Amino acid sequence: MKITINDFPHRKLDYRTWHEASGSYETHEGTWVIMASDMKEHMPPVLLTKFNEWMSGQTIMAIGGEAGYYLHDVERFLEGKGVID
Repeated sequence: MKITINDFPHRKLDYRTWHEASGSYETHEGTWVIMASDMKEHMPPVLLTKFNEWMSGQTIMAIGGEAGYYLHDVERFLEGKGVID
């Protein structure tokens, strides 16, 4: 069975900024990611090792003490495509 992007939980990372004048926060749309812990849980260890090698030098997000991978990067890897940045 082939693993696809839909086999992983997606998490949306909205963010807030403080506006001094109004004294309140404004929420902004964030990006979607797949957390490293979800990758570890839903991807076979051999494939996860290959993914980590493939991601070498790629941009990841740090969320707390955990990595978050952009959906397009995970999808490119699963489709056997090369890195783009």
